[in-house]
This record gives sequence, C-alpha cells and structure tokens, in this order.
Amino acid sequence: MVVTINPDQHAAVLRVSAYHRRDFDLSVVCSDPQKHSAVQPFISEPFPNPATAPLGALRHLPNEVLAEICSYLDVLSSFKLRQVSREARQVVSASPAYRDLSKHCLESLRGALRMEIADWLPVADLHRVLCTSECSRCGCFGPLLFLPMIERCCYRCLVTEPEFRQVSLSALSEATKVSTSRLRELVPVLHTIPGKYHLFGPRFTETHDLVAERAILQCPTPLDIQDLPDFIPEPEDEHVVLRCMMATAFPYLGKASSDIDGGVSCKGCLIAATDKREVSDKTKASELMEMSYSREGFLVHFQSCEEAQKLWQASHGGTVEAAKFPYVRNFEYISADHPEEYYN
Repeated sequence: MVVTINPDQHAAVLRVSAYHRRDFDLSVVCSDPQKHSAVQPFISEPFPNPATAPLGALRHLPNEVLAEICSYLDVLSSFKLRQVSREARQVVSASPAYRDLSKHCLESLRGALRMEIADWLPVADLHRVLCTSECSRCGCFGPLLFLPMIERCCYRCLVTEPEFRQVSLSALSEATKVSTSRLRELVPVLHTIPGKYHLFGPRFTETHDLVAERAILQCPTPLDIQDLPDFIPEPEDEHVVLRCMMATAFPYLGKASSDIDGGVSCKGCLIAATDKREVSDKTKASELMEMSYSREGFLVHFQSCEEAQKLWQASHGGTVEAAKFPYVRNFEYISADHPEEYYN
C-alpha cells in the first residue's frame, strides 16, 4: 500500500502515527525537565548588563577565533570560564557549539557534571555528535549518548553490543596494578548516580566508578592487559543497568533546518507487535517496535508500514483523535505513570 502525503501533512502524520518512547529517556540518566527550564537562562545566556572589565590579552582576538577556542574547551572548563567575568561569560555563551549544547542538551551536560566526567568531554566533540543522527553501531537513529566515548547510540545497541561494555575502576586497578588515582588521569572514569533505570526494576542505591572498555583499549599509555573481556568479565546480572548509568537522552540537531529532534517510534509497529491479531512476522514487528526514527526518517518508514498507514487513513487526514481509531486497542504508550520516580 502506498499512501501519498503532501509536505503540509507531515506534521499531522507524525502526530497520528508516531510517538516518543519516553521509556528510553527514563531508562538512562534523567532528571526533571522543569528543573532544566529553571536553570536554562543561567547556563546559556550572558548577563544583561554590559561587561566592564576586558578579557586580558584575549580581547585582541576576533570573536570568530574566540568562539573557535571555546569549542575546544571541555564542558567543565567552559562552565568555569563563564564564571571568570561578564566578558568571559559573553564569549563562551556566543560560541555556536556551546550555545547549541546549552540550549538543547542540558540533560547530558547536567549528567556529565554529576557523574564527574565533564572534564573529559570537549564541547566540539559533543556538538559534532549533536549534529549527527545515526547510532554509531547499527546506523539507525540513536536517541541516546554514551558519555564516556561521546558516542550516539540506540537503546538496543547500548544494552546488547559488546562495544559498550564497561569495567569497574577497582577491577581495572587490580588487573593492571595501576593505582586508581593514576587511572583517573589516563582514562575517563564515570561515577554513577543512584536511581531507577528500568521501568519495572528496582531502584539502585549503590554507586560505581566505571570505565568504558574501549577507553581502556584506546588509552595513550598502554595498560598491560592481554584479553580484557575475559580477564575482567562484565557482571551479567547488572550489566544492562550499569550501561544505562553511563548514558543520557541526546537529541539530534538538524544542520539544514536547525530543528531539534528527540526521535519518534511507530504506533503502527507497536500495534503490530502487541495486538492479538496474527502478523506475518511477529519477530520483525517486535524489532521494529523497538526502533527510533528521526522525524524525517519516520516519514520514510511510514511508506512501508501498513499499520501506520491504517492509522492515518482512519484519522481522515489527522482530524480524528487517536482514542477513536478502530485500529488502536486500549494500550498505553510505553512510559512511566509517575516519571518523577525515575528522575535522578
């Protein structure tokens, strides 16, 4: 079935046939969005009053050069420089890379600071990932950021792919005979935040100091480990939660449109995977249900999803509410009833 949609119908198609998977956001490090809006101006905007003290020798550099310099600072250094003076605050806030991150990625910036890894995250590298949409492993849309490697990923790859394995700092120290303090100088060490990282799992109160396995392998000072996965096995019972403790939600900033995109999933695929009706390939339907798309990518997927097209046809061009669709059973979009339980 091919359904022809006009460009002016794209927003309606997304509203009718797509939804945002909040459970992906709640399964990683997350916080109350209302707190973000409260601190946003203090993070992203300069002071309204003009600066009175010059920025030392840096005042002789063109604004474009200053902005470029600021983009190579790490997150922690950027925040510290903004606290030096009004002029410094203006310079950092005017940097395009910092401006985009402070406007759209407060969750990741806050998480990096709380997890004590902000000094390992260059603003330029974060901004580069912000402007790319694909999961680094599978190439599909990735709504998450794996902080230690500054790498965009999807939830499925985060919890299953070996490239996102991690080890504890203490186990690494024991295996390498290198002190933990020295290891902190060599590789990014992430201090986890207590919280609930699974919709139906317990709340974790313990904290861990974790190191991404690939960070160890890429360490400029070689660490004497021959077979890291076998020597320091990943704990099987908690590895999914520990991986989620190293990631945050991370939107995509389109280069052409400058629109921010948190990713959507397909209502049609959700129906196909959860409805009691027989589907030709239930496994495939379940896999599609777990996928995220950019808004543009979903419009491409829509052309091959019969259930999503049925929703659109039943909506009469987006004029009928979802609750009235004959194809939508009494299911809840996968999200928490009380999201505040998952904020950490």
